[in-house]
Amino acid sequence: MVKKIINLTVTVLIAFFAVSCNKVDSTDLIENTPVFQRYKVEYHTYDNQSIATANFWVRNTGGSRIKLTGDSYIKFNNEKPNEYSSLFHDYIWKSNKRTDIKFTYQKDKNKSFNNDIYIDDMVPISIPTNLDSFKLNGETKIIWEGSPLGKNETITVTINQANKSTVISRIYEEGINEIKIDALFLKELNSGEATLYLEREKFHQLDTEDQNTGGEKIVSIKDKKTIILI
Repeated sequence: MVKKIINLTVTVLIAFFAVSCNKVDSTDLIENTPVFQRYKVEYHTYDNQSIATANFWVRNTGGSRIKLTGDSYIKFNNEKPNEYSSLFHDYIWKSNKRTDIKFTYQKDKNKSFNNDIYIDDMVPISIPTNLDSFKLNGETKIIWEGSPLGKNETITVTINQANKSTVISRIYEEGINEIKIDALFLKELNSGEATLYLEREKFHQLDTEDQNTGGEKIVSIKDKKTIILI
């Protein structure tokens, strides 16, 4: 069986330029324009923080990103967002605990959509306690602590060093319980201290969608550890 593993090196700068430049205010949309909704809850095991994010597109993720204006808004557990990022039109809400989150999207005066993400949807994962270093010449294996990868799940390995974030590997294959990292994908990094992140995401269909446009709910759990690149 061929493992579905994607290895890539991405810096924050590259991600910035990869963002779609098409953006639109919701008040400028034609009435009944279908909206694609994406909701994510990311739980950090290392600081007990939950970060909920909501994004909206015209019809699908290939369409224009939507800024909610006029009568349109998003609430998290009936609260307004803590933060807003104009770059991606991210609506963000944070909590210092692991918590269920209800997303309430008011599209206009007459239409609203409710979608829930529950903490029980999170599939635990953690970085092995005996993993202290990565080889810059050779291969490093990560056998994570937690169940093998399940259906509609991904696991992403990211290393941060000197304010540069590098996505090393992303895997999708069911049944996998380890990742092998070749030194080829660490070539942009230097020997010394770095921060390793391991994130497990599970994708779900929406509870309520707009005009059969689809959408997704993502529940994520993320662990981190200081390592040495050798």
